[in-house]
Amino acid sequence: MSVIEAADWARDRLKEEHEEPFFLMVGFLRPHVPWYVPARYYEMYQPNSIELPPYRENDLDDVPEAGKKTLNDGYPRTDWAKENDQWRDMVHAYLASISFVDKKIGQVLDALDASPYSDNTVVVLWSDHGYHLGEKNTFQKHTLWERSAKAPLIIKPPTGERENFDLGRCVRIVGLVDLYPTLVVLCGLPANDRVSGRSLVPLLKHRKTEWDYPALTYRKEGGKSIQYRDYRYIEYGDGSIELYDHKEDPNEWTNQAGNPEFAKVIEQMQEQFANSHLEAGETPLQ
Repeated sequence: MSVIEAADWARDRLKEEHEEPFFLMVGFLRPHVPWYVPARYYEMYQPNSIELPPYRENDLDDVPEAGKKTLNDGYPRTDWAKENDQWRDMVHAYLASISFVDKKIGQVLDALDASPYSDNTVVVLWSDHGYHLGEKNTFQKHTLWERSAKAPLIIKPPTGERENFDLGRCVRIVGLVDLYPTLVVLCGLPANDRVSGRSLVPLLKHRKTEWDYPALTYRKEGGKSIQYRDYRYIEYGDGSIELYDHKEDPNEWTNQAGNPEFAKVIEQMQEQFANSHLEAGETPLQ
């Protein structure tokens, strides 16, 4: 189903009469490749004014071989994009794709606002992953660095209950695994103790609530990462590791894994992985 068809389908569902509670899933295959969208969305941007992502030619020098192997040979490299004057065009196409899907999401939300269901409907907007647009010398997903693992997440409470929520940007670290328990609470459904994750409702009600928990990401090849406070720790199947201090190094240019000053941080991250099979909420990091 195309992006346009998906939006039209969702709008039609919202025009129907629903006597029982309903769960409407709407998926948009953009900004996934190929980045082909109507020309007017490209025309929204001036190519020469597009800001390119941060990039360092020697960025991978301190990355273990296992990390370099996560760079998929089927995707372009940034050095190639620069040499062939394609980098700005690629970012331009990605931005146009985002604007295209933003328009379609807006149409669905407008249909919800015009329906009888706007006052009691929870809306969640999320993506399954992030995407490198030149960072780490690649254009792809599949890596354990923040650029690939960090995804958009927006939760809109029912219009009729907005006064019960602390609306605005929340900077706490959460994971997509938290969505199910959050919706269970928001919808007044019985708790399911067999699933992982924890309800985000406390953050929705008070976005500055203390939230001392990490977010975990896993790759099928055995690699895994953890984001906690200012740190991102990555561990590959062969035991090699990376550690980044986002407070001082938001672009993840300096791997601190071999720095003895960060030994305690690495130990904490490894302990959290060992305890990750426990019930959600049992083992916040200290």
